Amino acid sequence: MAAITVRSLPDGPSNGCRITERTGNLITLTLDDGAPELILQTPVEIALAGETLLGMILARRDAGVAVFVEHQVDRLRVERILKMWDRTNT
Repeated sequence: MAAITVRSLPDGPSNGCRITERTGNLITLTLDDGAPELILQTPVEIALAGETLLGMILARRDAGVAVFVEHQVDRLRVERILKMWDRTNT
């Protein structure tokens, strides 16, 4: 299984986590470590296999955080676009 990480933006440390629930734009994570920097209203980046989610922490309880996802980036699609761009601009 691919590692899932969450970090505070713009430059917080990566913290391992697992997805507890994902419904629409709401994702609930259980953090592997305490990650005290991940507090209410913190902007975060969640790195999954092949995609990056950007959002804001809505709730925090012990090792659990609820994040409202505002943006989803398909990293595989971005990589293909960059490769195509490199070929046409060389």
